[in-house]
Amino acid sequence: MHSSQALGVGNPAVVNSWLVNAGLKHHANKFEGVEPEVFRSLLMQDYAKYGVTSLEDKQKLFRLVKSLQMPAPADVQQLPRKPAAEEARPPQGNGGGLLDLEAEDEFHEEGTGLCTTSP
Repeated sequence: MHSSQALGVGNPAVVNSWLVNAGLKHHANKFEGVEPEVFRSLLMQDYAKYGVTSLEDKQKLFRLVKSLQMPAPADVQQLPRKPAAEEARPPQGNGGGLLDLEAEDEFHEEGTGLCTTSP
């Protein structure tokens, strides 16, 4: 199947199958002839125009539309991950990422002659 067919591009019948799968079969006739691109761009204020008035159905329709707006898995760019062993390792040098206050106590401002140290 061509990827545009899988996404329902130009095929209003696919909207019906989306509604059925989302538990909104009773609204399928109201969306008859609606292009998938139009369906994916529905806003909550559009729901009443199509006869979707119950809170439960509005929530289902909202979730459906949002899920259809997410990019297909092939379109999502994956960021490279660190190896699991590297992720589990605490940062080196300062005790698991805590600030070592004693190491920070001796700070010299060059050129001012000021030196701050802890008592």
